[in-house]
Amino acid sequence: GISASKSSLMASVVCCRLARGASLARGGLSQRFQHTVSEEVVTKPQKSPSRIRSAFVGFLMGISASCAVGYFNLTEDVDRSFVELQNALTILRKDVAKLSVLSGRIDHLETEIARLSSQAARKDDLHALHRSVERDKDEVLSALSQHKQSVLHAQEEIYKAFALLESRTSQGK
Repeated sequence: GISASKSSLMASVVCCRLARGASLARGGLSQRFQHTVSEEVVTKPQKSPSRIRSAFVGFLMGISASCAVGYFNLTEDVDRSFVELQNALTILRKDVAKLSVLSGRIDHLETEIARLSSQAARKDDLHALHRSVERDKDEVLSALSQHKQSVLHAQEEIYKAFALLESRTSQGK
Protein backbone atom coordinates (compact mmCIF):
# COMPACT_ATOMS: atom_id res chain seq x y z
CA GLY A 1 0.00 0.00 0.00
CA ILE A 2 1.76 3.05 1.27
CA SER A 3 5.32 2.10 0.34
CA ALA A 4 4.23 1.10 -3.17
CA SER A 5 2.47 4.44 -3.77
CA LYS A 6 5.49 6.30 -2.38
CA SER A 7 7.87 4.45 -4.66
CA SER A 8 5.66 5.01 -7.70
CA LEU A 9 5.38 8.71 -6.83
CA MET A 10 9.14 8.97 -6.47
CA ALA A 11 9.64 7.14 -9.73
CA SER A 12 7.30 9.54 -11.52
CA VAL A 13 9.10 12.55 -10.03
CA VAL A 14 12.44 11.17 -11.19
CA CYS A 15 11.04 10.48 -14.62
CA CYS A 16 9.65 13.98 -14.83
CA ARG A 17 12.97 15.53 -13.97
CA LEU A 18 14.80 13.31 -16.39
CA ALA A 19 12.27 14.09 -19.07
CA ARG A 20 12.60 17.84 -18.55
CA GLY A 21 16.35 17.57 -18.60
CA ALA A 22 16.24 15.47 -21.79
CA SER A 23 13.75 17.73 -23.49
CA LEU A 24 15.81 20.76 -22.72
CA ALA A 25 18.93 19.00 -23.93
CA ARG A 26 17.32 17.70 -27.13
CA GLY A 27 15.34 20.66 -27.81
CA GLY A 28 11.96 19.43 -26.83
CA LEU A 29 9.93 16.43 -25.90
CA SER A 30 6.48 15.74 -26.99
CA GLN A 31 3.87 17.82 -25.32
CA ARG A 32 1.82 14.78 -24.57
CA PHE A 33 4.61 13.10 -22.58
CA GLN A 34 5.29 16.23 -20.55
CA HIS A 35 1.60 16.67 -19.83
CA THR A 36 1.21 13.04 -18.67
CA VAL A 37 4.28 13.18 -16.42
CA SER A 38 3.30 16.49 -14.89
CA GLU A 39 -0.21 15.19 -14.17
CA GLU A 40 1.23 12.16 -12.42
CA VAL A 41 3.47 14.31 -10.27
CA VAL A 42 0.78 16.78 -9.33
CA THR A 43 -1.98 14.34 -8.63
CA LYS A 44 -1.72 12.99 -5.10
CA PRO A 45 -4.33 10.81 -3.54
CA GLN A 46 -6.47 13.24 -1.58
CA LYS A 47 -8.44 12.22 1.42
CA SER A 48 -12.10 12.69 1.20
CA PRO A 49 -14.01 14.37 4.03
CA SER A 50 -15.62 11.04 4.99
CA ARG A 51 -12.19 9.46 5.47
CA ILE A 52 -11.12 12.35 7.69
CA ARG A 53 -14.32 12.08 9.67
CA SER A 54 -13.82 8.30 10.02
CA ALA A 55 -10.26 8.79 11.25
CA PHE A 56 -11.44 11.40 13.77
CA VAL A 57 -14.28 9.16 15.00
CA GLY A 58 -11.83 6.25 15.34
CA PHE A 59 -9.44 8.48 17.27
CA LEU A 60 -12.24 9.57 19.61
CA MET A 61 -13.38 5.97 20.08
CA GLY A 62 -9.83 4.90 20.95
CA ILE A 63 -9.45 7.72 23.47
CA SER A 64 -12.87 6.90 24.95
CA ALA A 65 -11.98 3.21 25.30
CA SER A 66 -8.61 3.94 26.91
CA CYS A 67 -10.24 6.45 29.29
CA ALA A 68 -12.91 3.89 30.21
CA VAL A 69 -10.25 1.25 30.96
CA GLY A 70 -8.24 3.79 32.93
CA TYR A 71 -11.33 4.85 34.90
CA PHE A 72 -12.17 1.22 35.66
CA ASN A 73 -8.60 0.57 36.89
CA LEU A 74 -8.67 3.77 38.93
CA THR A 75 -11.96 2.87 40.64
CA GLU A 76 -10.64 -0.62 41.39
CA ASP A 77 -7.51 0.89 42.98
CA VAL A 78 -9.59 3.38 44.97
CA ASP A 79 -11.90 0.62 46.24
CA ARG A 80 -8.94 -1.58 47.20
CA SER A 81 -7.24 1.34 48.94
CA PHE A 82 -10.47 2.19 50.79
CA VAL A 83 -10.76 -1.37 52.12
CA GLU A 84 -7.11 -1.36 53.20
CA LEU A 85 -7.59 2.02 54.89
CA GLN A 86 -10.64 0.74 56.78
CA ASN A 87 -8.67 -2.31 57.94
CA ALA A 88 -5.81 -0.10 59.08
CA LEU A 89 -8.25 2.17 60.95
CA THR A 90 -9.83 -0.84 62.68
CA ILE A 91 -6.41 -2.02 63.81
CA LEU A 92 -5.56 1.51 64.93
CA ARG A 93 -8.79 1.75 66.96
CA LYS A 94 -7.97 -1.54 68.69
CA ASP A 95 -4.45 -0.33 69.45
CA VAL A 96 -5.80 2.97 70.84
CA ALA A 97 -8.22 1.04 73.08
CA LYS A 98 -5.34 -1.14 74.34
CA LEU A 99 -3.22 1.98 74.94
CA SER A 100 -6.00 3.67 76.91
CA VAL A 101 -6.35 0.56 79.12
CA LEU A 102 -2.58 0.46 79.60
CA SER A 103 -2.54 4.20 80.33
CA GLY A 104 -5.16 3.68 83.03
CA ARG A 105 -3.10 0.89 84.53
CA ILE A 106 0.01 3.06 84.45
CA ASP A 107 -1.83 5.91 86.19
CA HIS A 108 -3.08 3.49 88.86
CA LEU A 109 0.44 2.13 89.38
CA GLU A 110 1.88 5.64 89.66
CA THR A 111 -0.64 6.60 92.35
CA GLU A 112 0.03 3.32 94.18
CA ILE A 113 3.78 3.93 94.02
CA ALA A 114 3.32 7.47 95.35
CA ARG A 115 1.15 6.14 98.22
CA LEU A 116 3.61 3.38 99.08
CA SER A 117 6.63 5.66 98.83
CA SER A 118 5.06 8.02 101.37
CA GLN A 119 4.49 5.06 103.71
CA ALA A 120 7.77 3.30 103.07
CA ALA A 121 10.72 3.60 105.39
CA ARG A 122 13.74 5.26 104.00
CA LYS A 123 17.35 4.24 104.59
CA ASP A 124 17.88 7.11 107.04
CA ASP A 125 14.71 6.09 108.90
CA LEU A 126 15.98 2.51 109.13
CA HIS A 127 19.36 3.65 110.46
CA ALA A 128 17.67 5.86 113.07
CA LEU A 129 15.39 2.97 114.08
CA HIS A 130 18.40 0.64 114.33
CA ARG A 131 20.26 3.13 116.55
CA SER A 132 17.16 3.51 118.74
CA VAL A 133 16.79 -0.27 119.09
CA GLU A 134 20.50 -0.58 119.98
CA ARG A 135 20.13 2.15 122.60
CA ASP A 136 17.05 0.49 124.07
CA LYS A 137 18.83 -2.88 124.09
CA ASP A 138 21.79 -1.35 125.89
CA GLU A 139 19.44 0.23 128.45
CA VAL A 140 17.59 -3.06 128.99
CA LEU A 141 20.87 -4.96 129.36
CA SER A 142 22.13 -2.34 131.76
CA ALA A 143 18.89 -2.47 133.76
CA LEU A 144 19.03 -6.29 133.71
CA SER A 145 22.62 -6.22 134.92
CA GLN A 146 21.69 -3.82 137.73
CA HIS A 147 18.67 -5.96 138.59
CA LYS A 148 20.85 -9.06 138.60
CA GLN A 149 23.31 -7.36 140.91
CA SER A 150 20.53 -6.20 143.19
CA VAL A 151 19.02 -9.75 143.15
CA LEU A 152 22.45 -11.19 144.00
CA HIS A 153 22.90 -8.58 146.70
CA ALA A 154 19.40 -9.36 148.04
CA GLN A 155 20.23 -13.09 147.93
CA GLU A 156 23.36 -12.46 149.95
CA GLU A 157 21.37 -10.44 152.41
CA ILE A 158 18.79 -13.24 152.62
CA TYR A 159 21.54 -15.82 153.17
CA LYS A 160 23.07 -13.63 155.86
CA ALA A 161 19.66 -13.20 157.47
CA PHE A 162 19.03 -16.98 157.36
CA ALA A 163 22.51 -17.58 158.72
CA LEU A 164 21.92 -15.09 161.50
CA LEU A 165 18.51 -16.56 162.20
CA GLU A 166 19.93 -20.02 162.24
CA SER A 167 22.72 -19.00 164.49
CA ARG A 168 20.19 -17.41 166.87
CA THR A 169 17.95 -20.40 166.74
CA SER A 170 20.89 -22.71 167.36
CA GLN A 171 22.04 -20.52 170.26
CA GLY A 172 18.63 -20.52 171.76
CA LYS A 173 18.37 -24.16 171.88
